[in-house]
Amino acid sequence: MKFRTNSIDGSACLPWHFPAIVSRYPAKGRSDQNRSALDVMGLLIIASFLLMGLAGCSPPPAEMIHLRGETMGTTYSVKVINDGAESAITSLSSAETLGPLSAETLGPLTAKTLGPLSTETLGPLSAKTLGPLSAKTLGPLSAKTLGPRIDNRLVELNQVFSTYIVDSELSVLNRSSGTIPVTQELHRVLRLAWDVYALSEGAFDVTVGPLVNLWGFGPDGPASGVPGDAEIERAKANVGLHRLVLGSDSITKPANISIDLSSLAKGYAVEDIARLLEAAGATRYLVEIGGEVKAMGNNMRGGPWRIGVETPDITTRRIQKVLPIKDSAMATSGDYRNFFEADGQIYSHTLDPATGKPVVHGLASVTVLDIDAGFADAIATAFLVMGIEKTMVLAKEKNLRVLAILRHGPDEFEEIYSPAMQQYLREHQ
Repeated sequence: MKFRTNSIDGSACLPWHFPAIVSRYPAKGRSDQNRSALDVMGLLIIASFLLMGLAGCSPPPAEMIHLRGETMGTTYSVKVINDGAESAITSLSSAETLGPLSAETLGPLTAKTLGPLSTETLGPLSAKTLGPLSAKTLGPLSAKTLGPRIDNRLVELNQVFSTYIVDSELSVLNRSSGTIPVTQELHRVLRLAWDVYALSEGAFDVTVGPLVNLWGFGPDGPASGVPGDAEIERAKANVGLHRLVLGSDSITKPANISIDLSSLAKGYAVEDIARLLEAAGATRYLVEIGGEVKAMGNNMRGGPWRIGVETPDITTRRIQKVLPIKDSAMATSGDYRNFFEADGQIYSHTLDPATGKPVVHGLASVTVLDIDAGFADAIATAFLVMGIEKTMVLAKEKNLRVLAILRHGPDEFEEIYSPAMQQYLREHQ
């Protein structure tokens, strides 16, 4: 039997070319019973060599695939750890693959069932048939194949959710009224928006666009000043997710209500790209779009991915806390990057739909860990509106992992952890 030698360390690897063992026992002059016994012996020898080859093969070291680009008015970064041949070996040596070579499956073999076995029927156990098992596992995990798929998918998502693309599905929807059919993609995100709207008792509202524009945080740019109460009330008349009806495949809306999904679309896109990577066979990866993150498995060093949470300081950029992230998404919402100052007062882009004004409490940053990046993105925004007391009550009630940072002064911050976040950090530090 010829073994392929690994050029890295010289170790003996899986024998891709099996000898025609059964053919060494010619059929001529032998009874069916003897011939079947020899065939069983041949099959078991092949199985044993296959198992020894898999056990003795040394996979190449893991490599990091790093892809970057622009999307949704921001940037994205995707890191995938390609474990190389190790993935193929794991696949080949799984119970699903090797299960048939067991007493349970070999037990029924008799002269009657083994009669057909020959070099012709054993032929598939060769490089030709075993090769695709590696290619299927490893082939997609390369920059050449993943890059275009990720870019194309993000373009598709932008065409659904963007309010800057005039012919996107959402832009067309906002110019419409009555009952409008929606795609499954848009329906899923709208359903998530409704769920978080209800969970936060209206603090998260994707129809808040008129207020965003009024305060100068929309596409038209900075406002000329602080709007008056009458202007705020007029804008509030065009806000309220409760005024829309979401059907099974449609939405019913008045003409004066528009939807802006920027507060959860990036998180949803992170989740979508994560599904794409897992469909390609990735088990260890980090996806980040505009600061929203999902990390699965261990990093290159064999531990959790470590992601920094910024200090909510409006003057400098620095890291307040580094969180270990494994098999989880992470989203942060803060008041310290998008604001304006008027008459010595700072006005944050975080608007309370109930008052129509920027929030004024001391909660400056909220980070949420959850298995779903879209939910984490949306609920972090809701918490920043709700304030620290309501945030911690809901986090405890729903067992949510939350890190809240309070601002007590220009350079004085306090970290507050929900019970679920405290437990998570104890388990992953």
